[in-house]
Amino acid sequence: MPRQGSGSPIDLHSCRALIFDCDGTLADNHPAHFAALNDVLQHYGVRVSWDWYMARTGLPGAETLADAAEEHSLSFAVPVSELAAECEHAYLR
Repeated sequence: MPRQGSGSPIDLHSCRALIFDCDGTLADNHPAHFAALNDVLQHYGVRVSWDWYMARTGLPGAETLADAAEEHSLSFAVPVSELAAECEHAYLR
């Protein structure tokens, strides 16, 4: 049986509607993700363009960061997975 965020089971038969929010469906959060990515990349002297970012929407954050590293000949001081987590943290601020 499906569960709510609290872990409690949901009785689907009593629901009148279900809302599935695939990232960006209900709210345009691209600008916030874009800003978070550039916040992290600024420490490496890089800023990506909106078009560059939009061409990679839907990719995992680590893959987007790896693309930036390759295109700008960057060598990150920490693993890309840590930078992706930093981007997520910046996005949630």
